[in-house]
Amino acid sequence: MINDSELNVSLRTFLKDFLMNEQKLDNISFLKTNYVKDQTTAEQIVFLLPSNGFVWHIDYEQVQQDKLFIVPIPESIYVTKIEETIESFFQLKPTASFQ
Repeated sequence: MINDSELNVSLRTFLKDFLMNEQKLDNISFLKTNYVKDQTTAEQIVFLLPSNGFVWHIDYEQVQQDKLFIVPIPESIYVTKIEETIESFFQLKPTASFQ
């Protein structure tokens, strides 16, 4: 598929990056843990794939409707969104959106 010129260039680039990353997605997870009760809750999990100069953000919010979006976001913007999300997480404010 990577070499199929009939496919969209973005899709081919994503597939190439996915292959280069050993066909794995990376993630950033925000967890809350209660060590006394031995409970951990995933507050937010973000799946991503690093690339050259940008990050492929995996938006799976509509996965129940059989929709999955893979969006290339410039590295600088992605890092800013991560920083905003971390800040919101610690301040218990609504979480910043990656979209």
